[in-house]
Order: sequence, then structure tokens, then C-alpha cells
Amino acid sequence: MRFCPLVEAASPKPAISSDGHIPTESASLTLAAVDDSVARQMVANYLKAHEMRALSAQGRETMMDHLAQSEPDLAILDLLGLG
Repeated sequence: MRFCPLVEAASPKPAISSDGHIPTESASLTLAAVDDSVARQMVANYLKAHEMRALSAQGRETMMDHLAQSEPDLAILDLLGLG
């Protein structure tokens, strides 16, 4: 597996409003790459319930497809299960 170094710092996201709401267009994007469907859905549901954008991937190919199309702010990886 090859890792790419961070070349440029990401632009800061707008702050959370006084009522704790994160505007959808500014919410961080998280990629959950977990092979276990129950755990993957639980992570995605948690993130969405807290008004965060979430992508989920069952395997390495889906994860790579998501990474080719978007740039998540955070990735949750099940390294042993992705095959």
C-alpha cells in the first residue's frame, strides 16, 4: 500500500453555528472503510445523526473508488478486513 504525503493544508471549514448545527455544505466528509456490514452501518448512522457527511465502503475497490471521486477529511479504516 502506498501513502501520499499531505502536500497542502486543507482550507478551514466554517465554524459551527451557535445552535450547534453544522451546515451540510461545510460538514466534514468521513469515509468508513469497514468490511463488517453492521459496524460499517453503525459508523455511518452515527456520523449522519450528528450531521456529518459519510461515505461507506465494504472493500478495497469501493474505498479506492470513493477516494478517486472525493477527498474525505477523515478515513476510518478496518485494515485487517479490507481485502
